[in-house]
Amino acid sequence: MASPVNTSPSSPTTETIIPFPVSKRVRRVTPKEQIDRLQDEIRGLAAHLHAIEAVAVPPHPHSHSRRSELWRIMALRQLEQRRISESESRELREMVKHQIEEAKSLSRILRRRTRIQRLREMLEDNHRNRPNETIPFAVAVQEGEQVFEEMLRDVNDIYQNMDALFTEKGMHSMSCPGRKRQTDNTVLNGVCFELMQREIVPFGVEKVKDAIWSSLGQLELEGLRSVRGFKTNVQFRKHDSSRDTTTAMVSFFADLSSGRSTSVKIRKVVRRYDEEHRTIFIYRTFMEPNPCNFRKPVGVHAISTLVIEIRYDDPDDDSTLIQSHFTVTRYDEELAAGHRLRLGVNLNISIAVWDEMISRIHDQVESYLVSRASCNPYKMIYARSPIV
Repeated sequence: MASPVNTSPSSPTTETIIPFPVSKRVRRVTPKEQIDRLQDEIRGLAAHLHAIEAVAVPPHPHSHSRRSELWRIMALRQLEQRRISESESRELREMVKHQIEEAKSLSRILRRRTRIQRLREMLEDNHRNRPNETIPFAVAVQEGEQVFEEMLRDVNDIYQNMDALFTEKGMHSMSCPGRKRQTDNTVLNGVCFELMQREIVPFGVEKVKDAIWSSLGQLELEGLRSVRGFKTNVQFRKHDSSRDTTTAMVSFFADLSSGRSTSVKIRKVVRRYDEEHRTIFIYRTFMEPNPCNFRKPVGVHAISTLVIEIRYDDPDDDSTLIQSHFTVTRYDEELAAGHRLRLGVNLNISIAVWDEMISRIHDQVESYLVSRASCNPYKMIYARSPIV
């Protein structure tokens, strides 16, 4: 018999209940809260930007327009020089064509025995006459040292009186850019040429110093355009240069289109003076022509003096003020040997030569600066306020 099943409530079956883990819900960021957070970041960045701008030097309101105008003027001058060079290149090509034709004609002439003999005799005559022409150059070398010492003393005196000279000539009251030129082709003794110039260039002072020093060291009267058919044949050159002083002596023959030949002797001194907010260059030449190649002086010479002052408030400025004063003083002892140099045509040629010589110095300075800037065109985009 089966035993009865105990179903009494006093012995219930035990059941274990495992509760589900309660998950923590992540709070969702509302769009409004995101916008507020971004606005806070914008306000912080804007405050930081204002702080940086407050520290930076505010640009001059007219610096960019003034600098653009300086570059425009300089570009126009460079364009004009390029047109002149292209015109001269065309003329040179024509000259080369004519010279080729002349060379062909000469080759035909040289086939004849009699012409060859004549040419040989002519070359021998020229060779015999050449030593007589070079005698004055040896004398010039011996006299050079004494003349240079005197010229250096004159340059120091000019430096001491430079401020008074600029005040007397009204340099600081000139417009900028400005140019004032005076000539007198009737003067035999005294100032026959004077030029004052004032301009601002968009370059740093160190670059301007290098450009002026390089330009003042060029050979005078070489490759002149103002005198048609002018050619130079250098016979002697002596050049000494240090950090702040350059002395040079050059002797050469100048051949004109008319067939005349003139011996010219030039002594030059260039000295540089550095001060706190300016640098001064003084360029002085002693030029002595000899139209007939006489052994003795003809009693005519000219002295030219160029004073250049560059001013700057800060060496790091990208604008530099250049002021220059140039004079030519003529001296004539009225000797009979120098009568050709007193002719009106020769006096006019002298004025044209001086005018081109000083203009070429300024052009060389500008071309030097532009060529250096073209090597690094992105360095000089922003400029500070120019000197006034």
